Amino acid sequence: MAAKAKGVGGMLQDIMEHENLKEEDVDMAEGSDNDDSDSSEEEEVDRQKVSTLEAEVTGNPFSYDAHVQLIALLRKLGELESLQRARERMSKVFPLSEELWLDWLRDEYPLATTEAERDAVAKLFERAVKDYLSVGIWVEYMQFSIGGMAAVDGIQRVTSVCERALTACGLHVTKGALVWETYREFEDALFASIQHAPGSVSTEEQQSKIDQQRERIKAIFRRQLSVPLVDMEVTFEEYGQWLGDTEKVDQSTQQLYEKAKAKLTDLMPYEDALAEAAAPHLPEFRSYIEREKRMNDPARIQCIYERALAENCLELSLWLEYLKYLDTRLKIGHIAMATYERAVRNLPWAVALWQGYVLAMERNGEPHESVNELMLKALGVSLAQSADYQCLWLTYLDYMRRRVEWEEEHENELEELRETFQRAVEHLHQYFGTEGDAQCEIRQRWARLEGVRLKNMTRAREIWADIMQEGHSRSAQMWLTYLQLERAHGDSKHCRKLLQRAMQLKTDRPELVCRAYVDYEREEGTLEQLDEVQAKCEPVLKRAEEWRAKDAAKEESIATVTAHREGERRQAKTEKRSAKRADMKEKKSGEKRKFSDITSEAKADASSGNAADKARFKVPGAPLAKRVKEGTSASATPSSGDDQQHAAAPAQEDRHDHGLDDRSVFVSNLLFTTEEAAVTSVFDKVGEVVGIRIVKNVTGRSRGFGYVYFTSPDAVAPALALDRTPVDGRPMYVSRCEDRKEKAGAEFKYRTGLEMNKLFVKNLPFDVTQQALEQIFGVHGRLKEARLVTYKSGRPKGLAFVEYYEEKDASEALMKTDGLQVGHQHTISVAISNPPERARRADGDVESSHTPSLGRRGRGRTQVTLGLMQPRVVQRKPTDEHGAPPPALPSAGATETGATETGSGEPGGITKKSNEDFRSMLLKR
Repeated sequence: MAAKAKGVGGMLQDIMEHENLKEEDVDMAEGSDNDDSDSSEEEEVDRQKVSTLEAEVTGNPFSYDAHVQLIALLRKLGELESLQRARERMSKVFPLSEELWLDWLRDEYPLATTEAERDAVAKLFERAVKDYLSVGIWVEYMQFSIGGMAAVDGIQRVTSVCERALTACGLHVTKGALVWETYREFEDALFASIQHAPGSVSTEEQQSKIDQQRERIKAIFRRQLSVPLVDMEVTFEEYGQWLGDTEKVDQSTQQLYEKAKAKLTDLMPYEDALAEAAAPHLPEFRSYIEREKRMNDPARIQCIYERALAENCLELSLWLEYLKYLDTRLKIGHIAMATYERAVRNLPWAVALWQGYVLAMERNGEPHESVNELMLKALGVSLAQSADYQCLWLTYLDYMRRRVEWEEEHENELEELRETFQRAVEHLHQYFGTEGDAQCEIRQRWARLEGVRLKNMTRAREIWADIMQEGHSRSAQMWLTYLQLERAHGDSKHCRKLLQRAMQLKTDRPELVCRAYVDYEREEGTLEQLDEVQAKCEPVLKRAEEWRAKDAAKEESIATVTAHREGERRQAKTEKRSAKRADMKEKKSGEKRKFSDITSEAKADASSGNAADKARFKVPGAPLAKRVKEGTSASATPSSGDDQQHAAAPAQEDRHDHGLDDRSVFVSNLLFTTEEAAVTSVFDKVGEVVGIRIVKNVTGRSRGFGYVYFTSPDAVAPALALDRTPVDGRPMYVSRCEDRKEKAGAEFKYRTGLEMNKLFVKNLPFDVTQQALEQIFGVHGRLKEARLVTYKSGRPKGLAFVEYYEEKDASEALMKTDGLQVGHQHTISVAISNPPERARRADGDVESSHTPSLGRRGRGRTQVTLGLMQPRVVQRKPTDEHGAPPPALPSAGATETGATETGSGEPGGITKKSNEDFRSMLLKR
């Protein structure tokens, strides 16, 4: 039909284009050699990438990006067989998106020439429409089916596909019209094919077929006009034109159209909200769903849920809401089953979906073999924690119990139920130890079944004996639970034996056991037995009081010792500080005495009347003190008189004015060579910088920290966000300016304790970048922050923290990235972030704790230490540009201006010299 419509003019145009292409081919032939060489090199690079990606998806089948990149490269290279295998491998692990399915289908169905090949493509379409709601895939499926309408039962197949497409997405407000139009075009083609030839008269049978087909098209028009769809006015006009002048739109269709148009007006605000908001539109979809639920139209509710899930396929709460609606309101078994299958493919780690799937199969009457196969499949996936496996087993055990027909012959089902209990216990113990079923809920349920339903207390007692032997004999509550079963379905002999055994052991709550024993004898026993039990309980209660008193005394003793040690530590620290201050004060006073001695001796020699000395040299001035202002170099040029005394006086220290703290920030961890211009270029982005002061030592060299001053306090908050920004290749630390005397104690920047939405990653390659880290973890959810941990020098530690907005995204990323190979020889370890608490020092600052234990983090822990660091000037001595050591550097207790003098005899310090020393120095010069 398309070829006929093209006409003669179109054929002439094709011939002309063909001739032009011949001429272009001649022109392009000259440069083909160069193009071939370039393409071969590019192809070789692509093939190497394919080999790398093949190895990656083989080692980690859950790497979604690797699957997508591999498929794209194979499609580019034209490797059809490898491409098909890659697509099949990905579809087994992940539901495919609309784009991936359309590429696959469009690659396959042009090659389908035989009936068997077309059947294979049809099966591929059936798989595609089951993953997500997609109008594009359904339209492609309809068009593919129309292409095979000439086959046996071809028209019936097309009609079936079209009707299913209308059911699936015919109510889609913005895209549903495409499905209706494709259906009508098919029916129009059938209508045209049965028309009689011009000039001929149709038979009665032909006219009957024409009338029937006309009614079919009218029915499709009426159905479409009763649905609120975008541009439905155009469809209404189309219908009127199709009817022609001989027939008008009937009143019933007109009313349906008006009603649907009014409903469209109500729906358009929700559609506009979806169009204006950013993907994945979850809040907008939830509002839309609530509106449809109020209208209570099951088909429309199902459609809007499917649209929402197509964009929010990893939103567990949305799946659970939809499935609950299908189970409790719609109650169509095959729809619920298909939806559960899609849900567990999208979220295999969500145990709630597997539990609901088991119940849905039971509710739908599926054979036991299918339910058992589903259970095995669920046990094979990686659930988040041991409690999830326990919940799954409990759900399956409930199903197995309901299979037993207690009023009829049930030996086989009962034996299978007991085997299932045993399998559950062994499975949890094998993979999780005692933590798999910490409270033995499965075995308690098993014991109740044996004692209550089967009247087999012997077996129930054996099960409880196993429970107690696993470490629960110290739990008073366990004994009381056991007692309830024994009292209800056992005998008095075993009840008393049970209570006596519980009293002999040191349980956590002996008073509960004693009270239960006394109550039992009060209700069941004689007066003598009651007196005997009360007499037995008195020493037990007395021992319990003694145990509690001992435990309390022990705890009090530990607290006293801890407090005493803490007091001693604080006192020692205070004494150490006092001794240090006294020592510094003594050194300063000693330096002053030395300077006075030198000056007095020089003056005495100058006035002694020694003519020879006066003729040969001038008395030198006193040496300058080594205390200078920041930013200036020490000058040793001697002067005389008042100038000399002024030079000898210590310079005033240029301290930071804490009155400017509200509009300034403190920067540290700078390179000693970093200039103020480099720091200014970073902070100019957040506010107007008034000035930057980099603190320097006595030699005029930077000490690696300083202050940045802004014109407005509003710039401080964005400036703090620049913490750890690289400056000259080194992370710059940015913090608030706070007076240490008034500061209560440093707060640790990051949270401590369990953070379910944050992951701790270790064993990363040292060359991994921030962008690569975000790419690895960003595919599993929306990232809030990805932070590489580095040393102060900026060198990476191979550690990182990855924080998500949602906990479910972190859980998914943990399951899919733990053990992932990054690079060639690095297998990363991923765990939920759980940093240990930072201990508080006596002065209120945070003190880091470094212990060899993994702590509560589990498989990973951070090595980041935020303790106080020793100043660099204490660790090593810098040298000047000639390699010589500079003048004395400030000690660890120096102020920020470096105004601390060294003691006598130390390198760089002031050494006491006599007059003869000065004379010798001048004569040598």
